[in-house]
Amino acid sequence: MYRTGLLLCAALSLVSLSALAAAPADSGSDDLAWLFEPATAPQELVIPAEPLDRLTKQPIHSRCTVTANCGGSTITCSVSGTSCSGQDQNCAAGQRGFITCNGTTTWCPVCPCPEGEFRFLEGGCCQGMIKFREQVCQGGVWRNTGYVECSGSCF
Repeated sequence: MYRTGLLLCAALSLVSLSALAAAPADSGSDDLAWLFEPATAPQELVIPAEPLDRLTKQPIHSRCTVTANCGGSTITCSVSGTSCSGQDQNCAAGQRGFITCNGTTTWCPVCPCPEGEFRFLEGGCCQGMIKFREQVCQGGVWRNTGYVECSGSCF
């Protein structure tokens, strides 16, 4: 009798196991699939404002890098943080290039003047009239020609 009971228990166990194996995964509220789902982060988890270096576990500080093209040269800066800006030089449009990093502005060299071009600069009075000095561009630099013209009224 003892053997019969043991055989009956073994047979029932095999039938139960085969029924469990054949049961669909969404078998209801007693489903154990939640055991195999990834854990969710606890609410009190604090994520640092800056990412951490995987090796040193130290914060990786963000860097800001800016470069401006000054025609024949460039100006560049790279600083910690996000406070930098700049603009390329465009001499044809009269725009001088610059970069600004952490509030400090660095300018491109002054645009060279167009070779052979003339201009008049206002400055002072002559005989009660506005004084204009003529300049010519030579070698990329404005030079006085010595010619002065007076016109209009200084008063």
